[in-house]
Amino acid sequence: MQNKQQIINALGGINELQPQMPDHLTELVNWHTDDITGGWSSKLGYEMFFPYRNDWTPFASMAKVDSLFYFNRHQGAQDSIIFEAGGVLYHLFEHGIASKQSLDTDRTIPGTIEPSTQYLPVGRFVCIVNGYDKPIKYLAWPVVQTGTATFKPAIFPLGFHRRPGTPKAWDVATDPTAASTTATDSICVQFKAVPELGLGIDTDGKKNSFKWKVSFINNAGAESPLSSASEQVNWTTTASAFRYACAIEIPIGETGTVARRLYRTKNFSDDAGNDGSLYYFVADIPNNFERLYIDDLPDIALGSAAPDNTDSIVFPSLTCRFMDTYKDCLFIDGGRSNDTTIYFSNPTKPDQFSALDFIFLGNRQGGGVTGFFGYFGYLLVFRENSIDVIQGDYPNFVATPFQQHIGTRAVDTITMVPGLGVIFLAVDGVYVVGGNIEYSDTTNVKKISHVIQDTISRMNVTNIAQATAIYSEKHREWHCYFCVDGSSINNLGIVYHTDKGVWSVRENFPVNNLVKNPDGDIIFGRNGGAATADDPAGLFVISKRRSLGQKIVSENIVDDDPPTSIMASAWLDMGDPSLKKKVHGVYLFIRTGGDTTITMEVFKDYDYNTSNTTSATKLQRADFADQNVYDLVKLDDDKYWEEPMVTPIRFDVHNGSCSWFRWRIETTVDVIVVGYAIDFTASGTRIIAGKRLS
Repeated sequence: MQNKQQIINALGGINELQPQMPDHLTELVNWHTDDITGGWSSKLGYEMFFPYRNDWTPFASMAKVDSLFYFNRHQGAQDSIIFEAGGVLYHLFEHGIASKQSLDTDRTIPGTIEPSTQYLPVGRFVCIVNGYDKPIKYLAWPVVQTGTATFKPAIFPLGFHRRPGTPKAWDVATDPTAASTTATDSICVQFKAVPELGLGIDTDGKKNSFKWKVSFINNAGAESPLSSASEQVNWTTTASAFRYACAIEIPIGETGTVARRLYRTKNFSDDAGNDGSLYYFVADIPNNFERLYIDDLPDIALGSAAPDNTDSIVFPSLTCRFMDTYKDCLFIDGGRSNDTTIYFSNPTKPDQFSALDFIFLGNRQGGGVTGFFGYFGYLLVFRENSIDVIQGDYPNFVATPFQQHIGTRAVDTITMVPGLGVIFLAVDGVYVVGGNIEYSDTTNVKKISHVIQDTISRMNVTNIAQATAIYSEKHREWHCYFCVDGSSINNLGIVYHTDKGVWSVRENFPVNNLVKNPDGDIIFGRNGGAATADDPAGLFVISKRRSLGQKIVSENIVDDDPPTSIMASAWLDMGDPSLKKKVHGVYLFIRTGGDTTITMEVFKDYDYNTSNTTSATKLQRADFADQNVYDLVKLDDDKYWEEPMVTPIRFDVHNGSCSWFRWRIETTVDVIVVGYAIDFTASGTRIIAGKRLS
């Protein structure tokens, strides 16, 4: 019998389809791609977000992190982390003493089948919606304080949640003597022979009639709906032929109101003959505290016509769950009870909506809106069972179907991956919207998870709304975590490695939600409860630190146990499954770098219950003296750390002949695996008959 060898110089990723190619892997748990060799490195884990602390402050008593958002401006020069836990919205302060400040309390905690709170930067603000609590926006910078210690969050309503109160117009007293002694709700200010001042007709016996409306201007420059009209003010010009000023009580606006705008009719008495339904600009009151305004502006000096009642309305969906911007307009969904309607704001004014600015999707077979995502010159509208696209210019936006029968309820997994497209998790796998929708006829939606379909099939589709994903250009990986095997919290991760175009799995990473900072660091909120000595809570960073977080031992922070990394080859037939083979050894091509050891399990003929374990093998070159490695060399003894290199290490196999063969390693030490080779002999014995019946 002649010895033969099968050599795989570069390993791929998980492939659960059959038959498998020799570079495929049936298991690949807790590995990432190595920058130097392109192989698989087990050097990964996660660590505390504040690694310099010796306790869990400021997360010590916190429940799981229900939502998480990283907000940065000026290329990271101003950055903020906003998150929710236990029904409280927090701003995390990283500089100086780590602390968190409450922004809003008594917030709704999302259920296990509901998406998390959604965040969207719009101009200077972060807009925040969750489908239950009133939509708000937060001005994270500058941090608003009163005095030196009291934190005052700059939280404002998103949109106008009510119309302004009705202004109250005082009566006009034409007799100064009577007005000065008895009037409590009237005013007498007379103007004579000054045409630039005063209201009314300065002719004896002429009648005068006026009404007022008011609107609010908020800190984003949006104008609220108009108020109801004030009571009508009437007077008759006396024989003295005066014009008069009118006193108007102006209502106070909601938080975030920076000015109030006053409108008035022209004189619509029978003597003047103007249209009493038309209002014109009088003045802006540039604050939100003065209550009384004296209007002495004659009709000839009034400004432009007031906006129509339909030009600005009360925020049209106080229970909206999803949002995005497109063509400088804010798009929101209609909420659970109106989930096939989309509203859009005026350009550059996310708080101001017009009555007719909405899109009705119809076609209920596609399901309700489950998220938005801007892509090229379009806005993708994700629905439960389809994808639509919105295009056009304000106010003539139109929605058209883009993809039928493919949609998602996992809004937090919709991610842009450079060179790939918009990637998202659906109930039956991971899809990507590729190509240029605007200029190309090759746009497509394709499934890219068919090679890990067994893993995807473990998903709890009822809880898919909890799934979370992020792409990191630093790691060149797309991470996605979701619920599997009956769990109601995210307990499994899948990772798409863009360098190789392959998949791996992450286990024991307690991820409830994911964000990244400008450097590409992946930050996650833990899915556990309040911290204990051995089980911290709060925020963590995925890194190459080989530890599953930290724990407290004798009041000191120490690394927790490392994750277990598992790699298993494909079931190998060495080119002919009908031929019996005897495997003598497996060579792993590893990159040296330590004195650690690993063992290997070997299996044959798809028997998962019976395996043989090889002797432990040191991750060093065979037939050479051990390399001088980090932590074991004294530099002052004329020794140097030696350059790591890719070298084969051998595992002897003694498991008899077989048709198929598989090797598997499970380790908690650092190892980089690049490829493998197998030594075997073929006996010439073939399978010649099927299984006999008894």
